[in-house]
Amino acid sequence: MPAHPKKFAALTFSFLLLTLFTTVCIAQSTMQSTTTTHFWPPASPEAVEFRANMKDILFAFDQYEDPANKATVAADAAYLKAHPEVKVRIDGYTDNRGTILYNLALAQKRADIARQDLIKAGVSPDRIMSATGWGKLYPTCDMDSDQCWDVNRRAHLRFYW
Repeated sequence: MPAHPKKFAALTFSFLLLTLFTTVCIAQSTMQSTTTTHFWPPASPEAVEFRANMKDILFAFDQYEDPANKATVAADAAYLKAHPEVKVRIDGYTDNRGTILYNLALAQKRADIARQDLIKAGVSPDRIMSATGWGKLYPTCDMDSDQCWDVNRRAHLRFYW
């Protein structure tokens, strides 16, 4: 019999919870989506339309002043002007090269320049809720390759109704 039965029971219970949580996480991560537009929870029609029309603003390596796809900024601004009920939050990102602090600062500059470019294109500043740099967190692609780095260097717009 253990010297401290309550501690032993608490540790056993914690271990079982951790095991269950890990099993559920692994099961969810290995489940395959049957469609290419899988959303969880299911997205509203407005959300699907927004994601189909709004594209990430991409940047060249170690750059923030000049987006690599200026046409995207114009298209995003046009969509936002056509939908005045939508507000956005701009999230800036980098690829996984560089230090954490450097990437956070660069990501913030990318979010800020995307905000400025949208305002210059005619989007009202009060419709842009925030511009935040996240560095290399939340990559869209997690492999070390030029293709992944290209899509991770971005300003991403999140919508709010």
